[in-house]
Amino acid sequence: MQDLLRNTWQVICHTLLIYLITPTSVAESSTIEALLAPLQKSATVAIMVSDLKSGQTLIAKNETIYLQPASTMKILTSIIATESLHHQRPFTTELRAYGHQNNQIFHGDIHLELGANPSFTDLDLSKLVTEIKKRNISQVDGNLLILKNHFDEIERIPGTVWDELNDCYAAPVSDISINQNCFYLTLLNLDNQISHYATESYQPTQLSIHIKDSCQDQKHPHSHYPAYGYGVFLKQYPFEQPDTLRGCWSKEIAYWVLKRSINHPDQLLKSRLQNALNQNNIQILGDTTIITRKPVTQQKPKWRTTIPSAPLSNLLRDMLEKSNNHIANQIFKESAYQRQQSTATWEDAQAHAQTVLEKYQLYDENSTITDGAGLSRNNRITAQQLQNSLIAIYRSPKLKPLVQLFANQDSEQSTLSKRLENVNLPIFAKTGSLSSVTAIAGYMDPYGPKPKAFTLIINGNHATQKNYLEIEPSLLQQIHEINKLNS
Repeated sequence: MQDLLRNTWQVICHTLLIYLITPTSVAESSTIEALLAPLQKSATVAIMVSDLKSGQTLIAKNETIYLQPASTMKILTSIIATESLHHQRPFTTELRAYGHQNNQIFHGDIHLELGANPSFTDLDLSKLVTEIKKRNISQVDGNLLILKNHFDEIERIPGTVWDELNDCYAAPVSDISINQNCFYLTLLNLDNQISHYATESYQPTQLSIHIKDSCQDQKHPHSHYPAYGYGVFLKQYPFEQPDTLRGCWSKEIAYWVLKRSINHPDQLLKSRLQNALNQNNIQILGDTTIITRKPVTQQKPKWRTTIPSAPLSNLLRDMLEKSNNHIANQIFKESAYQRQQSTATWEDAQAHAQTVLEKYQLYDENSTITDGAGLSRNNRITAQQLQNSLIAIYRSPKLKPLVQLFANQDSEQSTLSKRLENVNLPIFAKTGSLSSVTAIAGYMDPYGPKPKAFTLIINGNHATQKNYLEIEPSLLQQIHEINKLNS
């Protein structure tokens, strides 16, 4: 009898001890489990929550399973960029002239290096050509050489799918970036005929769109479409020349605007350059040529003009707050180029990412980091790796300014402005979304008394995102209240 009483007392004491040292109350843990339970029937759900002051892990479930992270991959890219690129001038575009000038004729070659600058626009190109005009040059007795040696020729993101190729969010990753290699295509219903207007006439588009009384499709699409729902159902055929859109258009729809990617940035640049030269009455007597190696010359430039990119913090804000894929991948490859000072391949960028993450003890040899935006279906990381990255950012003086660049509800341009407009919590987070993938990772109350980092990655079926978004406000509220009873 005494042994039975002794054993019972030990069990009671052990249970009380576990309850006292467990940072999450039973009620809170059970509520979070209950919220996630329906998702786990058809998806793998990984979650981690950490107290940033104590370092304690408050919740951890499936944190070591390798999953597709979608755009939360940009959190790792922000660390890589901060370690690798100049904070004020991460990219530089430069025009250099080698030779001499007699009256209005410049004898020699002019070199143009866009330098993978993701903030370079049509306006910047106009400024460069105007610089030639300002020097009273009307004729160049030589060549215009466009230097393209930062990145290799693989401009498409490894691990993306064919039906995304002409969409802006999967635009080419290239030395040559103008307007982020995107343009607007407006489709108009004029007297029951679909016509189109493009801000980029260089890349023609062909239409084969049929107007019907109704184009409603009750089926959930299992492929990507440039326009789907609300009376328009369009498919794209990226391997046809010119780029072709086919599909159905309801009579009541007046117009639709698509954001499309440029297929050949180098050809676009040549075309734009020639137009700008013509407008300024400047004639190039030689060739306009793309070169992949810097010409060997003993001369110093007769003159040069530079256009720096936006500061790194501005680029990273666009990347984290608005989930800009083009900026993310330009940064990803340029980081490798600037460190090795030679043409960077995707493999070079992946190896450089490993080196930087190792510095912060964030590299996982079994993970797969294919691109910087999270678009690649080959990416595989764990919630633990992502969570550790958030903790490293918060604790490192060099990285901590990144926290304020994450999306939050107060910024109208951010991915959270509408999504969490009814959630009254101080959240700074990066969202992620791909077909069958949804993720969110970031900080809760990072500048308050109870700062937390949280990571949630869900890989499931086509209904994953819809089902998650229905519970997200409640889930975030429960994460906020973790440890409340012990505070």
